[in-house]
Amino acid sequence: MSPRTLRTPNGIDGLYAMIFFMVLAGYSNAYTAVSGGLFDDTTWIKANSPYVVTGQVVLFPDYTLTIEPGVEIRFDPGTKLEIRGQLVAIGTETERIVFTTNGPGTMGKWHSIHISTNQGGGCAIAFADILHSWNGILADCCGHGGPLTVADSLFMNNETALSGNAGNVLLIVDRCVFDSNRWAVTRADKVISDSLFTNNEYGLYLTERIDVYSSTFSGNGTALLGGGGTVENCQITGSDI
Repeated sequence: MSPRTLRTPNGIDGLYAMIFFMVLAGYSNAYTAVSGGLFDDTTWIKANSPYVVTGQVVLFPDYTLTIEPGVEIRFDPGTKLEIRGQLVAIGTETERIVFTTNGPGTMGKWHSIHISTNQGGGCAIAFADILHSWNGILADCCGHGGPLTVADSLFMNNETALSGNAGNVLLIVDRCVFDSNRWAVTRADKVISDSLFTNNEYGLYLTERIDVYSSTFSGNGTALLGGGGTVENCQITGSDI
């Protein structure tokens, strides 16, 4: 894999240069490397995908990071995307946004999408796949950030899919799938509706102030363990506990 600093080798011209760039367009492993601070409104576009997070990326307060449908973001081990402004990552049914590891697809390889509500962070995420992280979305308490919304998204093979205490800024989750995570949802301050929890070691784990409505828990090791909150109009089947 090579970054987007590729240049035509010396001595290739005319038709051969055209063929070279046609091959690059169709078959290259070019990518866009990102790290460091974002100090302005920024858009990650499909034409420059995949984006590889090579070091921690921080979006600073009062700015927006927009991720276009069809973009793939790959994280080097241990790296994260920290949001102190607003993250807008809204894909479509046919062009989902993917957050995943840059390398073998094992659990917990990269850190998180870290929403720092205590510094004004917020997010609107839809039609996204969040895979192989330590904390898929980690929302910090407590501050003046928000809103925090996630819809129509897949959390799969993460150590924890949703974590953190969002405080008075609730994380609102609709129509999401939590599949094959160690802990699907932990900590506090989330409202989840019309979602599916399947094949997780734990569905809800030691939660507080987390409400789940009209959702299905199927085939988990433990569906619900400890904590507090409301579970209403849900179906719980096929779990060991």
